[in-house]
Amino acid sequence: MRKIVATFFAAFSLAFLATLPALAQSTQATPARQAAPSPAMKVAVRRMLDAMQFPQLTRNIFDQMLQSMPAMIRQSAQQQINSNPKLDEQRKARALASAEEEIPWPSPP
Repeated sequence: MRKIVATFFAAFSLAFLATLPALAQSTQATPARQAAPSPAMKVAVRRMLDAMQFPQLTRNIFDQMLQSMPAMIRQSAQQQINSNPKLDEQRKARALASAEEEIPWPSPP
């Protein structure tokens, strides 16, 4: 499970890093329109995040993702194995059994 989570975060991090140049260009293109947030704005945002219980919300979302990722990975592996024309039925069965062993089931919350 840790391997899946690490892979997921690595992919997410790479996707985020890939968007940084585009974000930097848009920031450089319009410097006059983007001023630093005022102290009052920072306080308002902090209050809004506190009211939304943002840390707990993000923990809940992360926990849901941890529960759903193995099923999504399992389904993708099954589709790839079943659609592989190079595998006969016996090899597909072995590959599916191997995938079931390799992909962890989520632990109960």
